[in-house]
Amino acid sequence: MILFWLAADFVIELLFGYGKFLKVDTQLASFCLQCFAFSLPFIMSLPILYRGLQARQLYWGVTLTSGAGVAAAVLANIIFVVYWELGIPGLALAAFLSNGTSFGLGLFILFKVFPWQKLVTTTCKALGRLGI
Repeated sequence: MILFWLAADFVIELLFGYGKFLKVDTQLASFCLQCFAFSLPFIMSLPILYRGLQARQLYWGVTLTSGAGVAAAVLANIIFVVYWELGIPGLALAAFLSNGTSFGLGLFILFKVFPWQKLVTTTCKALGRLGI
C-alpha cells in the first residue's frame, strides 16, 4: 500500500508514459492509484477470507458479506460522489468503505459466529443420535 502511494508516479510513468499518454494523463492516473491504494489490502485479502468461509461451509456468510459490501458501495458512492461531489477521492473512499465492510463482517462471521454454529450443530447431532 505504501509502495503504491509513494511510487505511483514512477509506476504509471513506467507502464503508460509513452505514445499518446500525456504528462497530465500520467498525473491523473497516479492520483487515482494513490487514492485507491488504501483499499488494496482489503481487496487482496477478501478472496482468502471467502475461501475460509467456504472451507467451514459458511456459504451464507459469503453471501452476506458480499451483499453487505455491495450495499455499502452503493450507499457510499451515492453519498460521496453524488451528494458531496468528491470525484475520484469519493470513489476511492467508497471502495475503501465497501471492501472494509465486507472484510470486517467476514472476519466477524468467521471467528465469532462459527464457534456457536459448531456448538449447535454438534449438540443437534448428538441429540439426534440419542433419539431426542
